[in-house]
Amino acid sequence: MFVYYPNSDEEKLFIEFVDYILFLKAQPFNSTDPSIAIYFERVIDGMVYELYFPDLLQKHNREIIEHLGALPAFTDAMSDEKKMGICKTVFSRLYDKAHPVSINLLHMDTIPEIKIIEGK
Repeated sequence: MFVYYPNSDEEKLFIEFVDYILFLKAQPFNSTDPSIAIYFERVIDGMVYELYFPDLLQKHNREIIEHLGALPAFTDAMSDEKKMGICKTVFSRLYDKAHPVSINLLHMDTIPEIKIIEGK
């Protein structure tokens, strides 16, 4: 069995997205848009595909990680409002229809192997 161990930069990206998702899911139901957490989960899926199938995603021009840029980290001293602002800012940037992450996630299931993994 092959287990991929991300480098420190990749690991930081995963940590930030997991922190964002955990924060968003801990908020009261009506205080946040649930589609933000769902989208961040899709980004993580795309990152995992890229880690395990780098050549495949490169062949189809569907890379995710290189287009994420720097992600702001949460700190213990931050208010929930500040954390929510970070989540919304990151979401707005990555979800923009012209952003490569948005485009690549939208077309990820055009890759036959990914389509099989996702059961489509």
